[in-house]
Amino acid sequence: MPWQAPKQRDFASKEEKAEFCKTLEALISKELDGIDVWSELLTNKEKTDAFLTTLTSLDLTKLDPSSSSSILLIFGSAFRSLEKDELRTFFLKRVSYQLFHRLSPRRKLLEIALFPKLKRSLTKLENQIQKDPSAYFAERTFIPNILSSFLLTLAKTDSLLSHPRDVDAKMIIDYIILCCRFLEFLIDLLSQLPTRRFLHSYLEDKHLLTHCKRTALFQNDAGKLFRDMVTLFQSAMVFPIDNQQGVSLTNAEMESRHCAKVTTFQRVVYKRFREKVPDVAMVASSVLSDAKKLAGLLKPLTDADILDLCDDLCICDRVTAEHTDNARQFMISLLAERHTRHVVDHSEINGVGLYPDEDVLWNPSIIPPDKYTGRTPLALPKQGMQYLSIQDYLLRNFMLLQYETSYSIKLDIEDSIRKMNPIYDPSTQNVTFMRPHRRTLPLAGLEIIKVAPPQLGFTRPADVRAEIRYDLRNIQHDNVRREWESIGQHDIFILVGLTERVSDSDDVRSQYGVTYVRGCEVIDIHDNDGNVSNGADPTIELRGTSRRARVRLDPVIYQRDVLSPETSELYSTPGSFSFILRRRPEASNFKAILETIRDCLNKPDVPTWMNDILLGYGSADSAHYTSLEDSDDEEDDTTKEDYDVVYRQPKPKTVQLYQSDVIKPPKVVFSESQSEAIRIANHPGLSLVVGPPGTGKTDVAVQIINNLYQKYPNQKTLVITHSNAALNDIFLKTADMNIDPRHLLRLGSGVKHLESDDDFSKAGRVEYILQRRLDLLDLVAKLCRSIGVDTGFAHTCEASLHFYTQHVIPRWEAFQKLLSENKDVDSVKGKYPFMAFFDDTVVPIFHDVSTPDQLTQLTSACWEHIQSTFDEVDDCRSFELFRTAGDRGNYLLTKQARIVAMTCTHAALKRRDFIRLGFQYDTIIMEESAQILDIETLIPMMLQEAPNDVDTSKRLKRIVLIGDHNQLPPIVQNPTFQKYCHLDQSMFSRFIRLGVPSVSLTAQGRMRSELADLFRWRYSGLTDMPHVKTNPEFLLANPGFTHTYQFVHVEGNEYEPQPHFFQNLKEAETLVRTYMYMRLIGYASSRITILTTYNGQRHLIKDILDRMCPLHSYYGKHPKVTTVDKYQGQQNDFVLLSLVRTERAGHIWDTRRLVVALSRARLGLYIFGKTDLFSEVWELKPAMKVLLSRPTKLSLCTDEVKNTTTRKHDEAGTEQLTLEPESLEELVEKMASIVITAADKAESEARIKQIQEAEERLKARKEANYIYSDKWVGKKEGWFFGNGEFGIGYYKDPVAPMHVSEDVKRKMYILPPMDKRQKTEEVAATADKPTPESDDDDDDDDDDDEDDA
Repeated sequence: MPWQAPKQRDFASKEEKAEFCKTLEALISKELDGIDVWSELLTNKEKTDAFLTTLTSLDLTKLDPSSSSSILLIFGSAFRSLEKDELRTFFLKRVSYQLFHRLSPRRKLLEIALFPKLKRSLTKLENQIQKDPSAYFAERTFIPNILSSFLLTLAKTDSLLSHPRDVDAKMIIDYIILCCRFLEFLIDLLSQLPTRRFLHSYLEDKHLLTHCKRTALFQNDAGKLFRDMVTLFQSAMVFPIDNQQGVSLTNAEMESRHCAKVTTFQRVVYKRFREKVPDVAMVASSVLSDAKKLAGLLKPLTDADILDLCDDLCICDRVTAEHTDNARQFMISLLAERHTRHVVDHSEINGVGLYPDEDVLWNPSIIPPDKYTGRTPLALPKQGMQYLSIQDYLLRNFMLLQYETSYSIKLDIEDSIRKMNPIYDPSTQNVTFMRPHRRTLPLAGLEIIKVAPPQLGFTRPADVRAEIRYDLRNIQHDNVRREWESIGQHDIFILVGLTERVSDSDDVRSQYGVTYVRGCEVIDIHDNDGNVSNGADPTIELRGTSRRARVRLDPVIYQRDVLSPETSELYSTPGSFSFILRRRPEASNFKAILETIRDCLNKPDVPTWMNDILLGYGSADSAHYTSLEDSDDEEDDTTKEDYDVVYRQPKPKTVQLYQSDVIKPPKVVFSESQSEAIRIANHPGLSLVVGPPGTGKTDVAVQIINNLYQKYPNQKTLVITHSNAALNDIFLKTADMNIDPRHLLRLGSGVKHLESDDDFSKAGRVEYILQRRLDLLDLVAKLCRSIGVDTGFAHTCEASLHFYTQHVIPRWEAFQKLLSENKDVDSVKGKYPFMAFFDDTVVPIFHDVSTPDQLTQLTSACWEHIQSTFDEVDDCRSFELFRTAGDRGNYLLTKQARIVAMTCTHAALKRRDFIRLGFQYDTIIMEESAQILDIETLIPMMLQEAPNDVDTSKRLKRIVLIGDHNQLPPIVQNPTFQKYCHLDQSMFSRFIRLGVPSVSLTAQGRMRSELADLFRWRYSGLTDMPHVKTNPEFLLANPGFTHTYQFVHVEGNEYEPQPHFFQNLKEAETLVRTYMYMRLIGYASSRITILTTYNGQRHLIKDILDRMCPLHSYYGKHPKVTTVDKYQGQQNDFVLLSLVRTERAGHIWDTRRLVVALSRARLGLYIFGKTDLFSEVWELKPAMKVLLSRPTKLSLCTDEVKNTTTRKHDEAGTEQLTLEPESLEELVEKMASIVITAADKAESEARIKQIQEAEERLKARKEANYIYSDKWVGKKEGWFFGNGEFGIGYYKDPVAPMHVSEDVKRKMYILPPMDKRQKTEEVAATADKPTPESDDDDDDDDDDDEDDA
């Protein structure tokens, strides 16, 4: 925004004025870009105080509207950053009790009557002001000055709107934006309890809401945004909360307050004016909230009477009324506003549809355009540091998440329509699609099959089901068909209707004639033969191509459509919907998440000890274990050694009878900070663990899980992550600890990617336990035989337990009595009843047993083994009672599993099922918590419900959040919701900002020490683990490179072919040539990752790789090319990073993205960008200082190849070559011509030799299969065939074509191993089939870590 230097304040010098303007412009730019606004300024306290004092003393009425809007933008940013001590100290006192000095006398007395504690402070304030009129002047005048400026701006805007032709249209727009910015600022203050406490009463006393509604702007067509902002402001003003005590008000309390106001009004009217208006005392309260009806009732009263009435009710004093235009109408509006019923019933959210329709998707007020710059306020809720109540928290998240989902659906619809290019035929009213799209199919028909009656207390149908028909016959590619066949329960369809195009505008809705958009949830899929699939059983195959999907429509939207005249026949008219859009499974979870938020809103059940810190109030350590009372079952660790607390192990067996009795030793040696984090997490309450890159967050989480498992045998732990990959990593490491496999359970679709021989899914664990049951019954049968009892007891677990009590225990008790009476070891050993049962121990059972103590110890160990066997039998007994796999799985989840792992998305998907099953747990351990949305972090804490008379906080004992707030936040697709609404805020980062106690891991072991120096400045006290200084791969230099990291200056130019699609050709070419150089000297492509900060550059680099790296075997497969954001949580040995931008810093300006980019490489990092630009950015200076300590021209050691250097990482090479990008191009071309020619020759000789060897082996085998083809046959599972140009034997790696002579061609054949000949024939038979093509919209870098629905 342009900034006009203030005229009303005299600066000491031009330099001071220029410095102020420069600082303000920098703050505005950062605020618009979503960057940390205040860190740079707050480094200098004197400069901060001077700047803020000048800023708050400006008279906004003397500035142009654009500059005033900029000032308010910065004010709002300051009040949203009150966790910073300097800002809190400066700004919070400007909305404190000093504001009450400016209240009207009657309102001030009313506030004191309601809250007597205020009287002392206000009296003291009044006395100080009488002695010194300048006392607290800034505090007393800040908000009143802003409010006065707002009212003057409203008057100016109304004046401009009354003569629109006489003024510039841009000026009117600027004034409207300024009015909206005033309201935005006040809404932000009302959304936090510390700033709301006194401001709310002041705004009520000044009747701001009524003033806004009476303006011409509010009535004008140009004031739509202003009206939306007024609506949001009104919601903030009437929010049900006690402003002084911070207690949320129930509907009953709100109704009681409303009735008290109505009663007071009627009594005053009856007492003073019953002769003039006798009926007012008897009218319904709804009449009093209507200004027109109220004006009619009060018509007999004079203006003076109405003024007296308002004065008696403390609504408006005489001075205010006398200085207001049309005072009578104004006072009646105040009376109506005062007596309007504002009972905020949060159950109204049940009447909101969960799917967006066409009006929502293309409504710029709800879903702003992609080009939104932040210069205009929006009537949208914002995420903040603090919330007024849990209902406020859930409502804001519900609305923002719904809008974000709508934006995602809108992008999918627009992308699919553009690619399909539909043509509407008016004569037949049919739509023809010119091109196919992998996630859309024409809709053959839709029929409503069920409308369930409403439930008690609701008006909408309880359930609406429909049948959708579509056909798969036109799908060309097998992989696309498989995607459609894999559709299952909870997947989401979007139904889109098209008609004749309205215009050729850029708006897709008008351009392609989009009429209707509705969503639905799949129940199951049918074919014409009666087969049914819901996606749960992959063995079910549907026949033919015709499909009928039974789906569940949104009852709210269906009822609205049926009742509306325009859409009453929408579902019965053929052709209303033209095609189906299939949402990706990972994108189909939004409905379940919204439903979960809505359920939580109807019955919020947050642990009481988490409530204050969740809302951002109270002491920052209120949920820390030091502030909580220990529960009764807490074990005191103060007497234990540190090693036993950190490396907690199961109780060792006194005698190790079997190999399974051996306890696995710890595999990880934890640092001091890691040990501290593990110790803290054992305590009840909230624990935060901050883990910088490479500090072993996963190992810490696994050890915490193990310790809680060993310490609390009756407690259940819930393990939550954002991605399936991270969850599987933690789960596998947990399974490798000393934990019984029957207590482990992995939920969600990601279990299929678990790299384990065991199946830890629900079905897999049930199968494991059933098999374990059979094994245990075999052991029981063996025990029966060993003591001479009928093996019939071993048929069921129930019978086995009877056998245990009737036969096993008596024999053991008899032997114990004998052992206590007879000290002759040899005679007692012969009478041991279970000798035959223990015939398979590691060491013969009574080997080297010569004393009574040894005998007692051994037999006791044997008895413990028998007891544990029957304990397991008892656990398996319930699985005999349940007859279905579903019941067994649910029992396993609720009763037997002690460590349950799932993603946060799966938790939202299945919350209703968990509540129905009575799922209970004691601990939540959440990894990647800084990458999880705030609301998605809360949902796993609310998966259990207790009866009304039980507090769930007694069950949920501890929450452990592990993450790194200095890395990238959760991904939000819409940049407006990210920057303006702060939807990308995680609960973890919010708690850190609030000052919640945390433990930081302070030793990294991922990368070289000098690479860690690039981001070490961001983490206080970050050191290196010992192996970083001793491991040879960290000590040796990178062959071919002088330095282990460099910032390579590239004098290129950025360009933007599409919005936000930045590219830099020269930078991309230089990076690719560096990659080619690495490949030519022997680096494996799998060890190299190419990163960039923009998707446009990623596409460009891929294109250049295809052009500059031909498909030659020497270059092999291209490296992974992706963006920094998508590579978070991953690493590689070498990283090449392109920064792209040359005019402004762009995305890398965010230090969180910078930290991610700098911490992905283990051994070598080479950055390409414009040095002059990035070195001047304040946020990047600490890293750039380290980077620029090395030359900015790429420095190479051309005498080294991979694995041949003995040079230390800090030593210079003997043949150094410093290159410009042009020189690098020449070097790579020269090397390629030499290296590739030599490689071709060697490869040709090797292949001819392989053919000759294969011919000799063929002669040695009489029965050999010959396969020859003049066409390319193909490849499968790493082994290949030949064509008329080259011949190949059996190899493990792909090889490139090679020219051979005609003589060699005649001898070509394939000789696969004997066990693969059948497969050879199968591959040859399918050789001519086309390779399935991939669609452009399914990018290989898409994040598929979210759970399927």
